[in-house]
This record gives sequence, C-alpha cells and structure tokens, in this order.
Amino acid sequence: MYNLSNLPLILYLAAIPLISSGTTADQPALTWIGFLALLSASFITPGLRLRNTEKDAPATHYDKSGGKK
Repeated sequence: MYNLSNLPLILYLAAIPLISSGTTADQPALTWIGFLALLSASFITPGLRLRNTEKDAPATHYDKSGGKK
C-alpha cells in the first residue's frame, strides 16, 4: 500500500496557487479545484491519524488474575 502521509501536504501546497490563479484570472473552475484540494487535505489528515492509532493499538488481553494470555 502507498504511504499517504505526504498527500495532505501536497494538496495544501497545490491548493494555494490554484485558488490564487483562479481568482486573479477569473476562472472559477480553478478556484473550486483549489478549494476541493484544501478541503480534502483537511479531511485526510485526521483520517490518517485515526487509522494509525487503531492499527498501532496493542492487542494484549489480560485474564482476571492480571496476567497476560
């Protein structure tokens, strides 16, 4: 599987010029693509953190006496 941890940074860096060039050149499509890149990057970051915490959680089980199974 690909490492997605760099994707939000790339989307954030791509969103700024897209929004800027879309508003200065009066091209709403570029502006909306930039906004969508910004929005998707802001949702990917917490999603990656949630996915990593669930995967890295320890899978140890304890019996009633306090010892590991």
